[in-house]
Amino acid sequence: MFLVVEFTDTSEVDVVPSLWMQDQEVESYGNCYWPSYKTTDRLLKAKLAHEQPRDSWTQFAVEIIYGPTGRV
Repeated sequence: MFLVVEFTDTSEVDVVPSLWMQDQEVESYGNCYWPSYKTTDRLLKAKLAHEQPRDSWTQFAVEIIYGPTGRV
């Protein structure tokens, strides 16, 4: 499953696999793991494959703006 999230620090919006979400504190807020891949092609491949987050990935605070626990 995919979620549409807004990164709270930058107001950027993106689609992420739900398994990238961690530590959901409130129904529609939490942290999202984000890989540091250099190309958009590699990032897209990771999203489509629902790649498992790694310890080296950065976590960012996000609000789920569309998904099963976010507002619709």
